[in-house]
Amino acid sequence: MRQYSFFFTFVLLICSMFLQAQNPLGAPLVLNYGKVLFNGGSRTWAIAQDSRGIMYFGNNEGLLSFNGKYWKQYKLPNQTIVRSIYIDAADRIFVGGQGEFGYFEQSELAGLRYVSLNDLIPSDFRQFADVWHAEGFEQGVYFMTSDYIFSFKGGRIAVYPTASEWYFMEVANGKLYAQDRSHGLLRFDNKQWGTVVAAHQFAHAKLSGMLTIGKDSVLVNLQNNKSFLLSANKLKALQASQWGELYT
Repeated sequence: MRQYSFFFTFVLLICSMFLQAQNPLGAPLVLNYGKVLFNGGSRTWAIAQDSRGIMYFGNNEGLLSFNGKYWKQYKLPNQTIVRSIYIDAADRIFVGGQGEFGYFEQSELAGLRYVSLNDLIPSDFRQFADVWHAEGFEQGVYFMTSDYIFSFKGGRIAVYPTASEWYFMEVANGKLYAQDRSHGLLRFDNKQWGTVVAAHQFAHAKLSGMLTIGKDSVLVNLQNNKSFLLSANKLKALQASQWGELYT
């Protein structure tokens, strides 16, 4: 028994000496920023970067910005969480909160100035909760809540109610897609939503992401860790072992 104990201790000693001898040169530099440093909440929901390299974070305490040295915090008018971010070509930072959406723009006096878009919403559709996704598409910006998708284009707001519940929204392969609980995966064409994939083909699981593959295909990932390839409106189930084939 002593021999085994001695051998185990010897192995641990050698391993610790080996780890201490590792040369840190060439290793990637990783910096961790805690809540005390960035002065925000415990959860971050969205990340985006503008043309100047400034990073923006949708946080429980509002919008956070980081220029590589300093952190700043910007509150929404109703003091709610920032769930989603989209930055346009003019570096306007569109954000979705809770019962609120709009954009921050540069101001010489205040750094960033917030412009709410809620007053543009038709009065019958002003009651909504979290804005989970914000996407830019065809010179407009689209905001997704569970009940509505709002589009801001040409200074006006259009509203697209769901048949049941909006689950997901993203731009992939130059097209705007959204998932409806009852109707499945929809695509936005000619100012209307049309079904591309029926809900039962996803076993009613929620989408977690979409990624453009090549010129005419989209990788569709679900929250249940299943993946599909969407091509020519046809859905093909993928195994993890097939992922490498997508990039060859």
